[in-house]
Parts: sequence; C-alpha cells; structure tokens
Amino acid sequence: MKKWLFPLLSILLVLLIFAFVDFWPLPKAPGSYVEVANRKVHVHCVDPADGQVPKAMIWFESGSGVFSPYWFELQRRFATESSVRTCTYDRAGMGWSEVYPDHHNVIREGKEAYEILSQVDSDSPLILVGHSYGGATIRITAQEAGDRVKGMIYLDAATVSAWRAMWQREEFLQNIDNLPSPSLPWPFLRLLNKFLQSRPENFSDQAWLDMQLFQRMQSRRSFVQNYQKEVAAFPKAIDLFEQYPPPITIPSVYIAHSEEKPMFDEQLEKIWSESIQKEFGRNKDNFSLIVAEGGDHNLVWSAQDLVFDQILSMTEKVIK
Repeated sequence: MKKWLFPLLSILLVLLIFAFVDFWPLPKAPGSYVEVANRKVHVHCVDPADGQVPKAMIWFESGSGVFSPYWFELQRRFATESSVRTCTYDRAGMGWSEVYPDHHNVIREGKEAYEILSQVDSDSPLILVGHSYGGATIRITAQEAGDRVKGMIYLDAATVSAWRAMWQREEFLQNIDNLPSPSLPWPFLRLLNKFLQSRPENFSDQAWLDMQLFQRMQSRRSFVQNYQKEVAAFPKAIDLFEQYPPPITIPSVYIAHSEEKPMFDEQLEKIWSESIQKEFGRNKDNFSLIVAEGGDHNLVWSAQDLVFDQILSMTEKVIK
C-alpha cells in the first residue's frame, strides 16, 4: 500500500498547483494600454523594423475567446517585410485587458475598437482584418471609421445566416448552459493538453512560444468566466449584427477554411458557404473569395502564408 502513497501524493500536489492557475503570474504585457470607458485596454502595435514612418495601419480583430498573442507572429512578419504598422488588442476580459463592468455586446465592441485604434493612430489609412467573430466587429468598426478604411480581410468570418442557423439548434443553445466551468478540471486539462501537444511544423521558435502563452492564458478562470459571457451574448447579437452589412464600396477579401477541414456538419457548412457570397459578395467588383487549401478555421496558424500574402497585397495597393 505504501508504494502507492508517493505517486498518489504527487498527483494530488499537481492538481493542487493547477487549481491555483489564476495566481500564476503572467509575463508583462507587450505593447501599451489605452483607456476606454474607464477601463484599461491592452494594445500591441509593431512598426516597420527598418525605422521608416508607417504608411498605413493594419488592425487585427480576434475571434471569440481569442486575444493578441494569436497575431504576434504575423505582426513580426509585417515588421520585416512591409512599411506598415500592425496593431492588435485584447477585448474586454480577454488577455491583458480589464473586464466589462456589465455586459458584452457586438455593437459596443465594434465601436470601441475604433475608439481604441484612434488613440493609437488617428489618421493613417486602415486595413481591417477580422477572424471569425472578429469579422462581425470589423463591419461595425468600418462604419465608424468611414473613409479611413481602404481594405478589409475576412478570415473565415461569421455570417448572419450561419449564426442564425447554428443558434436555432437545440444543441448549441444547450452549450451556452454547459460551457466549461472555471473550476479545477478544465484549467488542468487545458494545460495538460498544452504540454502534450506537438509543435506544428510551420511554427518558428517564437511562434511556438506565442502559442504556449496563448493557451496558458486561456487556462485561467478569469478567461473562462469572460468567455462564458461572450458566448452567452451570441444569440442576442445576431439581429444587431445584421444592421451592419459588409461595406460594398471597400475592397474586400474573404478567406475560407477548406472543405477537408470543416467546422460543422454538412448542412451548416453549406449554409456557411452560401451565405458568404450572399452577404459579402454583393459587389463583385470589390470582393474576392479564396479557399485556403488544407486550412482549418484557425487560418492565422494553419494558412499563415496565404493570409500574409493577401493582406500584404491589399496593403501595397493602398500605399502606392
């Protein structure tokens, strides 16, 4: 019996350590903070590495439950291969940003994004890049920014039709009430997965560190609590979201995940695919649809070369 005592105590000690994951200090936030509605918001901007004055700004908007380290590798590439500034930030309660005192709202987030980016740069031409849920907020930000926006890149961006079909299903509505609890098992399993997973072949050393930091931050109870609030607001956000159709006068590119790596079942995938053309392709002269061969929903990691090339191409047209 005694021979099992030490392993048992070791396991209990490990579980106890993971139980206090929120108390583990995070590294100092890279970048800076701006204040919006009496809250501190973390912003991470990177200028051209050669010291030249940026000719435009690329603004990255994250998907649901995602925050700034997701974009760091892409920002480093633009710093060395372009003459533009890139910026990303953490929405309320995500990453290093302070939480909302009340509720999440996609309209509020889109408008606040423009207020945040304006504090960073008040007049440069803008390229807005939105991933998934972030594809909704940049539509709102574009309306706030007006003529400053010279191009938009949608990375597997959410569509109204797909969202509505998804949230009309009982299993998705039930998921709101059954999101992972910010208790011991979930952070433990998240971090355990981090240590067990293998490094993607296309990841540089620094990108791998970014991914580990990102997953470590996702393991915190504070993240889980705020992610629950964000997801719970989705069904109510659909009607609000519909009030802001994609601008038809701004050159836009939509990059979609590949068929071999679907997000949903066949029916929802068909709705998603058809709604891209319906919502984003209303002006064919200003719109391109590209399928990322072999890319999954996390296109910034699974199809980064394609994403980089498309953003760079649009940016070069803006700064000519």
